[in-house]
Amino acid sequence: MFAQTISKYKIERIIGTGSYGTVVQATDPVLNRTVALKILRQTDAPADGLKTHIREARALARLQHPNIVGIFGLEQEGDQTYLAMEHVEGETLAARLAQGPLPVDQALDIAAQLADALAAAHGQGVVHADIKPANVILDQRSHPRLVDFGLARLSGIARAQDTLAATMERGDGLRGTVSYMAPELFMGAQPDTLSDIFSFGALVFEMLGRRRAFDAPSEGAVMQRILNGRPDSLYVPGTPLPKPLCDLVDRMLAVDPAARPATMDAVRDALRAIAAGATPAPPPKSVQPPRRAIAWARRHGRALAVAGVAGVVLTAGLVMEWPAVRDRLPGHAGTASIQSMIDTAMDRLYHAEDKGAIDAAVSGFQKVLARDPNNAAATAGLSLALFSRYMSQRPDPTVLQQATAAARLALSLDDQLAMAHVAVAWAEYHSNNKEGAFDQFQKALILEDGNAFAIQGIASVYSIKRDPNSAIKILRYGLNSHPNFFEFYYQIGAVYFSVADYVQAEEMFKKSLELAPDSAYGYANLSAAQHMLGRTVEAIQTVQRGLRIRPLPQLYNNLGNYLYFLGQYPQAAEAFERLTRVEGYSQYYVTWGNLADAYRWTPGKTAEARDAYRVALRHLETLLANSPQDPTLNVKAALFHAKLGEEAPTLTALDLALAGNPTPNILFNAAVANEVLGRRDQALDLLARARAAGYAANEIDHEPELAQLRLDRRYQLSLIKKEDTGDQ
Repeated sequence: MFAQTISKYKIERIIGTGSYGTVVQATDPVLNRTVALKILRQTDAPADGLKTHIREARALARLQHPNIVGIFGLEQEGDQTYLAMEHVEGETLAARLAQGPLPVDQALDIAAQLADALAAAHGQGVVHADIKPANVILDQRSHPRLVDFGLARLSGIARAQDTLAATMERGDGLRGTVSYMAPELFMGAQPDTLSDIFSFGALVFEMLGRRRAFDAPSEGAVMQRILNGRPDSLYVPGTPLPKPLCDLVDRMLAVDPAARPATMDAVRDALRAIAAGATPAPPPKSVQPPRRAIAWARRHGRALAVAGVAGVVLTAGLVMEWPAVRDRLPGHAGTASIQSMIDTAMDRLYHAEDKGAIDAAVSGFQKVLARDPNNAAATAGLSLALFSRYMSQRPDPTVLQQATAAARLALSLDDQLAMAHVAVAWAEYHSNNKEGAFDQFQKALILEDGNAFAIQGIASVYSIKRDPNSAIKILRYGLNSHPNFFEFYYQIGAVYFSVADYVQAEEMFKKSLELAPDSAYGYANLSAAQHMLGRTVEAIQTVQRGLRIRPLPQLYNNLGNYLYFLGQYPQAAEAFERLTRVEGYSQYYVTWGNLADAYRWTPGKTAEARDAYRVALRHLETLLANSPQDPTLNVKAALFHAKLGEEAPTLTALDLALAGNPTPNILFNAAVANEVLGRRDQALDLLARARAAGYAANEIDHEPELAQLRLDRRYQLSLIKKEDTGDQ
């Protein structure tokens, strides 16, 4: 209940309630006008933050537009904070849509007016942050007016995670808000112009499509729909909806912010052109990079398919923890069925190498969340399955965003669940916060001693820090608890491979295959070690054994590299061309770099080689934007620039790649880049360092870029010196 008066205002009636507070109609006796007061909930507007709120309100009050409800001020009386606004007689767009569909012309006119209002606000640096039909009032002339401008910022609950985790019962208001949230907000991002464009797209979709773009029985299920892709297109041939309008809505609802129209001005102009009967040019996409993109790159050899510790993520570690997870499931009707569903999804994730296993795991966890959207274990499992999809199938930033959002939601649902901490750790890892990831992995290990998944993650961070000894130590500790867990042998082998200890790597890969004889990945790794030990023919035979189990892309990648090594460049190009048609690999810079190398040495393919290097660099640039100091990414960029004859960017990338303690592989690639640029002295020095660190001599002897260097007298003398000293 509210008092009869608040400050100078006389309360007339309650207009309605929403997710931020209650709106009342009041009279200002001083100015003799009717106003609307939005009384914010006390938890949303703490007294100690009033000064900040007032500054925000003043900025909002500067907005003057015929389609924006004016804000008169923000005040506080006692423990109540309230916003004084212009009062508009009419009904909300939500109420109007509940009565039936709008005519297309009217919907288009409303959309164009609202877009103009948002464009004006964005031009003054103000975002709305809560666009939805309930925040649009149609006045008595059916002109739309936006209300609650910037209130998500004023109220302090802009973070979607906080909204979703709220326990207060708020009816459909909360789900109604979530239905229009941009996916990046679920990861804790602050609202901006691009998130406003997404929300506006959802609003326009609803006006035209007679249904919500994203609707489901619960907040959690709505979130899953938003994170897992856009709705079906509105366009159906023969209907009154213009295709350019439907295409515009599709672009506004892109999961990746960079794929949306760049500005609301562009959206407004497109809507006006459509209303005038013209065919508008597609609005320019945002030039902002994806909010989160990370390297999915092999770190060993000449792009051989050996997954480093960081690449071995989502398999049996989940099953090791699962009995503890099962005990934490909510005890309500249907729990046994949910337990069975999660058991099945976990089993698919345990066998992630099986064809279709990751997709089945994702689907299984989503089915659980459709029934129980607050299930922390299923949310964490979904996150891990998506991380697995990202790393082994699709290095797509959108998949990474989905995995990250689910991870953070899982932790907000149950911060005592070890699996939730593991999921958040991988989210931190992929956002280039390795220290944060290490901390979360350790928390998971404290909550569940011997958690195999946490051990894998800790080893991954050690590997990135160039601390192979600590990585091997923690993995061998894991073997004490789980001696038959083949993934630990697999990872230890990858660590040995990274430091050019190919003998130990081969031994570990063989042990992993003894425990998992049907692992096609195991055969890819074993073949790589055999090749680096100078047994390329045997490596090809090992690849063939793996292909009989499963036509794994990594096996074809290695086969292409072995053919390249043997000088069979056209055949190598065919193998790499095949990979460019495989989902995920078509977006992988290594695939295009390998293809470019094969074209480079194939007669008549010079132009194709240059094009392929350009594609490889384009994919690399996205990764480097997130990890600009990554030595592996930089040495690859240096190689590609060098082969395009671009000296300045090559040298810049080499400086970054060689900072710190470079691995043998980085030293070798840096030597090749220098040789391609004609910097023989630097190439010889780096090659000597690579050999001293144990890099495979047979790789050096067969690299075509080093053919002239190998004839250099200084190189020949260095080989004689090594033979005389017995240094092999």
